[in-house]
Amino acid sequence: MKTSIIVVTYNFKKWINDFFNNIVPILNTREDIELLIIENKSIDGTDTILSTLLLDSQENMVERNKWLDTKLKNTKIYFASENKYFAGGNNIGIHYAIQNNSQYVFLLNQDAFFNDINALSVLENFMDGHLECASCQPIIKVKSTGKINSAGVCLNYLHIGFCRDFNKDYVKENYKTGENINYAMGAAAMFRVSVLKETGLFPEEYQMYHEDSFLQLRMKYLGYSINLINECLIDHDYSFSPNSGKYKYYFTERNRIWNFICFYKVPTMIFIFPMFIIMELGMIFYSIITGWFKLKIKSYIDVIKGLKDILKYRKTIQKTRKISDRDLLLEMVDRVQFDSIKNPLLDLVANNILWIYYRFLSLIIWW
Repeated sequence: MKTSIIVVTYNFKKWINDFFNNIVPILNTREDIELLIIENKSIDGTDTILSTLLLDSQENMVERNKWLDTKLKNTKIYFASENKYFAGGNNIGIHYAIQNNSQYVFLLNQDAFFNDINALSVLENFMDGHLECASCQPIIKVKSTGKINSAGVCLNYLHIGFCRDFNKDYVKENYKTGENINYAMGAAAMFRVSVLKETGLFPEEYQMYHEDSFLQLRMKYLGYSINLINECLIDHDYSFSPNSGKYKYYFTERNRIWNFICFYKVPTMIFIFPMFIIMELGMIFYSIITGWFKLKIKSYIDVIKGLKDILKYRKTIQKTRKISDRDLLLEMVDRVQFDSIKNPLLDLVANNILWIYYRFLSLIIWW
């Protein structure tokens, strides 16, 4: 296969009709692409609906943990016996794509939709012509507003990630196909399979959030690029508010600390540590006033519990890296922007401190 489209479903019922109406015409135009669906043990009846729709079967008759052929052209489905989260669910699909010699995998959220029937070809053509590109993403727009969800993901030197230009109007002239980005958003991202064989897949300990930054930083450490494709658009039925995202905070906080441990050399960690502590104190305060303090503490506890495995990742990463900490630092951003959170203290105080400290780091870190 040229490309395997991988979709992990969880409580998918809301989007099933729109999703298949969007993707079936794309499957019908090509013989060299396939759709791999991983049903991630939903609790809303998704498995029953998909088994009936694709297999003429009922949920209690479906074989789990096995790839099944479907009635839909070039489409297979895998019913997981447990929720494998984003990282584990996508790894199931990527493993299958590797075993069946796909050239690319395209990760697509269950609530994301191609804006153009030729969008996949645009991504493939770019990667065919740019062998240094390990992954890329289209412009992702919020389906309900048409505003930008992500024009790539920005990564701060404390490993805080945020969507570039979130909630801004999309103006095509503001973006250039091929421009480097910190990393591609996992909601709609294409990966080169040959590079995945070098790096390994998503770290399943991360479960969800920052597993995409982890994997793509490994790619950058091997000298590959991550790029934005402006001729391709994805509509994402995305919404987020501080009140609904407490577990998102937990996963992002835990996993960014693991990334911090994995990717920097020890001297770099020492120099960044004072700013790291300041930000942690700020996040603790924010967790108290927004009601997820217990989850923040849990993130620290789980960082420690997972440290043994994370140090194994660190050993491999540091041994095989081809770029310096300075190279990585100069690609990172010097501020933080949280989606849907308007906080004057963050904008006026924290980001000025982060900017000043970044300038300090850029003067002293030459290794």
